[in-house]
Amino acid sequence: MGIYLANNLGYTVTCCPDPSRLAAALAECRPTIFLAVPRVWEKLKAAVEAQVAAAPPEFRAAFDDAMDAHLARVRAEQAGTALDEATARRAAAGEAAVLAPLRAKLGLDAAEVRLVGAAPTPMPVHQFFAALGLMMAEVWGMSELSPIATWNPPGRIKLGTCGTALPGVEVRLAEDGEVLVRGPIVMRGYRNQPEKTAEAVDEQGFMHSGDVGRIDAEGYLTIIDRKKELIINSGGKNMSPANTRQRSSPAAR
Repeated sequence: MGIYLANNLGYTVTCCPDPSRLAAALAECRPTIFLAVPRVWEKLKAAVEAQVAAAPPEFRAAFDDAMDAHLARVRAEQAGTALDEATARRAAAGEAAVLAPLRAKLGLDAAEVRLVGAAPTPMPVHQFFAALGLMMAEVWGMSELSPIATWNPPGRIKLGTCGTALPGVEVRLAEDGEVLVRGPIVMRGYRNQPEKTAEAVDEQGFMHSGDVGRIDAEGYLTIIDRKKELIINSGGKNMSPANTRQRSSPAAR
């Protein structure tokens, strides 16, 4: 996504060789598209909270009031209800005085698409950035799916879900709840491993993801469990529970 699509669609890519300098890189390049694993968003949230904590009391109070009003706005939008006039006025004032300058300082004021994926994102992180005016579109997929199968469409984001299937992609649930995917994004197979490929992709062309999910009436997917042993942490790292248990045992230590 970072190299092939950029080459074909004309994106400009900024590489940051040191993850600890990400905040400075964001402020310098001001990306229009930003995709990160949940742990990166968690660290950005912590950085904002640390800056606010070190600010004068007047700014802290203004920030808290703005975030409170905009969190109410986000909850109203998600529920499909109207925001009361008093809260709407507070939200407008906080947006101009606090939140817009803060987004510019973060370097995300120009970000039109803000994606998060590779692991579940905690709801407090979703709500924090949504209130800040940086609502994240959570995606779901795997390397075998090139790699995204579902995403939250701009303007129709449901926090806590992985969104709907991409155009031309079919997502359904097996009897045991496993998420199955069929479409042009499904891999042709594991290199020189036909038996493993046959286990992953059935005769109907559905990729068996190993994730267990539910799909609501509007087609939004939510991952609720893991069928296969492999799990992914908030940093996007694949981990085997068996290996983790082994490493943490007294004998292993």
